[in-house]
Amino acid sequence: MPALTAANAIIRARNVTASECGALMPEGHPYHSPRSIFDRLMGEPQEPKTSEAMALGSYFEATILRYAEQRDGFRARLNARTFEHPSMFLCATVDAFVTKPGPWVMVPERALVEVKMSGRLELWQSVPPYIEWQVRAQLACTARDVGYIYVLVAQRLLRFEVYRDAAKEAALLAAVQRFCTHNIAAGVRPDEAPVVPAMTFSFDAA
Repeated sequence: MPALTAANAIIRARNVTASECGALMPEGHPYHSPRSIFDRLMGEPQEPKTSEAMALGSYFEATILRYAEQRDGFRARLNARTFEHPSMFLCATVDAFVTKPGPWVMVPERALVEVKMSGRLELWQSVPPYIEWQVRAQLACTARDVGYIYVLVAQRLLRFEVYRDAAKEAALLAAVQRFCTHNIAAGVRPDEAPVVPAMTFSFDAA
């Protein structure tokens, strides 16, 4: 994720972020919970999330994107804006937007790109659910058709596609609405969620 501007920080302070959405879904999230989202939105002090892994992920994000463009024949521009959903307390800071589609694209589409790094190939046999929900939230906030996930893992660059799905998007937005109504608006702090196994050595952009 690009460095946050003051404007982006203000938007994120009043919304559930795309990277948090998995915590509100049945599969859960290894790094966020409904309680942690509640505490952040209600202004509770937060431990700063900084690590070398996160710093490396941010540092190499543009390089991974440029390599993906060269390898797969598309073009994209990095994004520095946080987008708000038009009717929900939800926002997303997308890594990049495709400006020229790849040769595999047969019909016109509007696409975004999410860049990841990981040290464990076995964890990327498919898209982890909490990352799928992150990209689905990005699609909902930007009205894009598809999200391409590029992950540099074990010296390989993998590509996954997440296409916009009306039913899954509706389920996601309903979960955000329930949380905002029953917890944020009502001032009810959620119970602690069970821990979901983390993707060890994963550099996870928000």
